[in-house]
Amino acid sequence: MHIKILASVFIVFLSIGAVSLFFRTDEPALVDAQPGIIVLLSHKVAPEIQGYGGHIPLRVFIGPNGTITNIDVLKNNETFSYTGDLSLFVKQFIGKTFASPLSLGYDIDGISGATISHKAITNTIHACLAQAAQKPHSIKTPPINWATILIPVVLLALALTALLLKNTLLRWAAMLGGFIYFGLITKTMLSIIQIANAALGNIPGFFAQPLWFMTLLLGLAATFVVGRIYCGSLCPFALLQDLLFKLFGKRRVRTFPISVTTDQNTRYVKYALLFLVLGLCFIRNDSAAANIEVFITLFTGHGSTLAAGFLCLMIILAIFYFRFWCTHLCPVGALTGLAGAFSFFKIRVKPRCARCAACISACPTHAISLDNNKRPLINAAECILCGNCLNSCVAGQLEFGPHACSKK
Repeated sequence: MHIKILASVFIVFLSIGAVSLFFRTDEPALVDAQPGIIVLLSHKVAPEIQGYGGHIPLRVFIGPNGTITNIDVLKNNETFSYTGDLSLFVKQFIGKTFASPLSLGYDIDGISGATISHKAITNTIHACLAQAAQKPHSIKTPPINWATILIPVVLLALALTALLLKNTLLRWAAMLGGFIYFGLITKTMLSIIQIANAALGNIPGFFAQPLWFMTLLLGLAATFVVGRIYCGSLCPFALLQDLLFKLFGKRRVRTFPISVTTDQNTRYVKYALLFLVLGLCFIRNDSAAANIEVFITLFTGHGSTLAAGFLCLMIILAIFYFRFWCTHLCPVGALTGLAGAFSFFKIRVKPRCARCAACISACPTHAISLDNNKRPLINAAECILCGNCLNSCVAGQLEFGPHACSKK
C-alpha cells in the first residue's frame, strides 16, 4: 500500500473523529450527598485548571466545618503510566480546609513524572475549598519556563547540524541530549496519548505547558519540513535501542532472521495500531486506549506488570533487530512516517550515482532499495535521517536538500 494512500485515509479518519466530538455528551453531574455535606463538581468551579490531558474532573465532598470528607476522581484523560492511581493521590487532601497549606512537594506528596497533573489537582481542590468557604480564589498564570522552549530548539538545531555536516559525533550528542532532557528530566516526549488528546480537543494552555507544544513542534511540525529528525536523533527511547544494538552487535546471533519481504510487510502493523488506537480514543472519548507505548513505562517507572513485561520484550528484541519497536509497532513512528512522506527536505540521489549500493548496506532501517534502473530508491516514510547513507557514499551522490526524492 502506498504511503500517500495511508496518509489520505488517516486525514479522512481524523475528520470523521473530529465530527463525532460534536455529538458526545458529558457525564451527568451527581450532587446527591448526606445532610450538611456540600458537593462541588470541579468542572463547574474551576474548568480552566488543566492537567496533561485537559481538566481533571473531581467530586469534592466538604463537611459543615469546611473540611474535605471525601474526593472522587471522575473520568479523565490523564495517563495512568504518568500519574499512577489518582484516587490514592487525592486521599492526602481528606481532612484539609481552606486554611490548610497545600504546597505540592511539601504538604502534599507528588509522584515523579506527573507534576503537571498533580499541580492541577492541587489547584482544583484549593479552588473548591475557596468556593465552599466563600473566599476569593484565582489561579495566577505561571511564568513561561523558557528552558522548556530553548532546550528543545537547541537539540533540534544540533541534530540538523549533525545531518548537514555528516557528523556522527554531533548526532550522538543530540541523541544523548534528548535522552537526558525528554526522558530522564522532564519525562515528556512525543506520544500517541498526546496526539489523541489533541485530536479530542484536550489541549492545555501554552503558558502552563510549553513543553507539550514543543514536543509536537519537534515531532510533527518539523517532520513536515525536514523529515523524521525527531525519531532519528531526539527520541529518548531511540538512544537506548541504538546502544543495545551496537553494544551487543558482535555477540548477536540471529536465531530467527526476518526476510526482507516479511520485514517490509510487518512495518504496516504500526499503521494499523495508529488507526486502531485513535479509533478507540474517539469511540470512548478519552485517550486511555492510547496508553500502549513502552517508552512511557520506561521513563516514568509506572505501569502494569503486563506493560513492564512488554517493555522487557521490546528491549530484548532491540538487541537483535535495529529499533524493532520503532520500525514495526510504534504508532508515533507511523504518524511521523506519514508526515515524513510529505516533507519538504529529503535525502535525494544525484544524477551521477555510481549504483554501487553502498547506501543500501549502510541504511539501518532498510529504507533504501533499488529501482528498475539499479538506482537507490529512498522511502522517506522509513528514513530516520541518521546520515549513514550520506557518509557511505564516497562519490558524494547523495545529498540532503529541498528537493523531492524518489519513494516507494
